[in-house]
Amino acid sequence: MAFALYNRALARYPIATQAGATGVLFALGDLLAQQGVERKGWSAHAWDRTARLAAFGTVLAGPAIAQWYRFLDRRVRIAHPVKNLLVRVGLDQFAFSPISVAVFFSANGLLEGRPVPEIQAKLRENYTEALVNNWRVWIGVQLVNFYFTPVQHRLLVVNTVALGWNAYMSTLNAKEVVVGSKDDKEVVGIDAVPVVQHAHASPSLSSPSQK
Repeated sequence: MAFALYNRALARYPIATQAGATGVLFALGDLLAQQGVERKGWSAHAWDRTARLAAFGTVLAGPAIAQWYRFLDRRVRIAHPVKNLLVRVGLDQFAFSPISVAVFFSANGLLEGRPVPEIQAKLRENYTEALVNNWRVWIGVQLVNFYFTPVQHRLLVVNTVALGWNAYMSTLNAKEVVVGSKDDKEVVGIDAVPVVQHAHASPSLSSPSQK
């Protein structure tokens, strides 16, 4: 029943439907991150963080990925099916994914109201780890998805598998990072209380840097 309703909505409003589904599943991924991974408890749940992830999925990630899959389906048409599959997955993982990972951290930093230096620090700290883990997870998933799934359902498959991935990315994005020089550091993160260290601060006022 739910899948039939989804298909009808998809037929009438393809991009909006996929965008909405992506936003919902980004929010569920953050719920899983905060309650299942970080064990915050509902009283300490950061609902603004969940809302930001939902907004990112609905407004940016969902429409962008849906259009990207349409582009691959229209433009990458190689007669040999295996070559066609490999080129599509190669473009998806080595052209689109590096950009999408950077956009994830940058857009969420902007939604959090963080200045550019903090966003740059988060990218330096988390980008490579996220991208390498993206390849570990998604190359295999996309080989299966692109080969067996019709183009209109590929984003739904990705979003379903991505519940765990979104939880990982949400947790990684919330991780504290150090901003500043060696002698002047600030620990920042979604849930962090900013801590400033100065080279000449007294021992009682300084705190060890964290990641």
